[in-house]
Amino acid sequence: MAQLIDERKIAEYGCIYDDLFFALKYAFASIPENDELDYIKNTTFNEKLIFYALYGHPGVTLKELAGLSGIEYRNLSAYVNTLVAKGYVDKKSVTSRNGIKSSISLSELGMKTIRENNEAMREGVRRRFSEAMSEEEFDEMMELSKKLTAILSKVIPHDTVAWERSRKRLKTI
Repeated sequence: MAQLIDERKIAEYGCIYDDLFFALKYAFASIPENDELDYIKNTTFNEKLIFYALYGHPGVTLKELAGLSGIEYRNLSAYVNTLVAKGYVDKKSVTSRNGIKSSISLSELGMKTIRENNEAMREGVRRRFSEAMSEEEFDEMMELSKKLTAILSKVIPHDTVAWERSRKRLKTI
């Protein structure tokens, strides 16, 4: 049997991981309006969080979207309805044995918008990282990120279909 990792280290890692996750999530969603990287025009911070959640997980329910976006379930419907009205999101009713649920995905306009946004974001991130670190430091960060992703994929239960979809999307970048 493998030796257990000290629980204090696990707790510390949990804090570091939470900080990293939220820093990345908020960095991509909190681009100031009218910034050169703001391709998702006239949307709120929470609406942008929904964009990024739906990009990797099309066809989710409101409850699933609440978990993915970090937005409270009771507030989510209003944000989704606003994005539907703007043409960025499609919302369909799906009947299941438990009743009628909404299936939420990005529309064609939403997908086009987020692809343009991601392209601009990559360029902006490239410039900002270039100002903050050397290419060697960036390569080291990338290697550590790949190792972290590989380890997490072994220990964290995940939706295999969504995970594979995300991996394929990364390979096309």
